Amino acid sequence: MRMLAGLARTAHLGPCLAITVLTVLVGVASGVDAWTLLGVGIVVLLGQLSIGWSNDVIDADRDRAAQRTDKPIAAGEVAPRLVWTAALVSLTVALVSSLLLGIWFAVAHAVTVAAGWAYNLWLKRSWASGIAFVVSFGLLPSLARLAGDTPRLATVGETLAAATIGFSVHLANTLPDLDDDVRAGVRGLPHLLGRRGTAAIGFITLIAGAVVLTVEIGHPVALVGLALVIVIGVWGLVASLHRATRLVFRLVVAAALLLAVELVVVSALR
Repeated sequence: MRMLAGLARTAHLGPCLAITVLTVLVGVASGVDAWTLLGVGIVVLLGQLSIGWSNDVIDADRDRAAQRTDKPIAAGEVAPRLVWTAALVSLTVALVSSLLLGIWFAVAHAVTVAAGWAYNLWLKRSWASGIAFVVSFGLLPSLARLAGDTPRLATVGETLAAATIGFSVHLANTLPDLDDDVRAGVRGLPHLLGRRGTAAIGFITLIAGAVVLTVEIGHPVALVGLALVIVIGVWGLVASLHRATRLVFRLVVAAALLLAVELVVVSALR
């Protein structure tokens, strides 16, 4: 049971489920049928699990060096070979199963998963670390639609807004571990920008995404969402000046969730 619990923790279940649920909700709002959405949800979840597992097993040596007892592999709760096996099996099943939902969905999903693996293998340690999140989140609103009876891409506005969510979450996610990463030799974009620069660009990006969605919705109600994101952004920038890293991370996630809700609303109004 301890081994299974460790395997579950290495998968980063929270983000995996969040991305899967958002993908399915956009599909529901877009009118995709229930059986197709069930397939989309399973396949997307498997793809995300493969990314989560590969992330921890690739970083295992660095986590051990940093004495990360919160990481199951570094703490000896689960064997690296088991995590590698889980990652590769889920990746294979996800990619093969994608073909059952149509060639266009399969291609888009393969690009999404490839971006996640590329981040784990290389991009995380380069100035281009944010590209993986821009690509994978940017495709998210299109996934369920591409599996529908009439495959279609999301609008430019929806794609840009989703990409801003991914980019901002990437920046915020590095903040709590920024110092440990630097000591370990990681030099991604957030590490080059520094703590305050990362927070500032993260919130500015989210505000830009909120503006795009406000224009996309074209309804006065959308102004409420924009105002809330701006308030959260200003609060986060002030918090970053006082090095309140955890608070900044939570505020970015809150603003990103707000944009995700707006993204679903936009899809429903189409």
